[in-house]
Amino acid sequence: MHEYHITQSLLQTALDKATLQDGEQIERLHIALDPDSTYLADAIRFYFEQLAQNTAAAGAQLEFDTAAAGEQIRLTSIDIGVASPTITDPRSGNSLGAKTHEDSGSVFL
Repeated sequence: MHEYHITQSLLQTALDKATLQDGEQIERLHIALDPDSTYLADAIRFYFEQLAQNTAAAGAQLEFDTAAAGEQIRLTSIDIGVASPTITDPRSGNSLGAKTHEDSGSVFL
C-alpha cells in the first residue's frame, strides 16, 4: 500500500515539472528504482494507471531503471509528446513537438 503514496508523489511531480503546451501530454516517465527497496514496479504501475486518469499523464508508460546506491526511487525524466493525431516530419520520421524534460533532483524515499 505504500506504493500508492509514492505513486501520488511521482505523478504530482511529473505534472508540476512538465511544461505542457496546448495539445501535449506526458507519454512516458523514466523512474530509477532500487531493486532492494520495498517498492514494487507492478504496484506502482497499477496505482499510476488509476491516479493518472483524467490528467495530462493518462496513458503514460512507466519505464524503470536501476537507482543509484542509497536511492530507493527517483523520477529521472519525463517524455512529453503531442496528443493524437501525431504529426511527423516527413524527412526524418520524428514526431514533431516531442520533447523530454530531464529531472535529476526529485528523490522520493
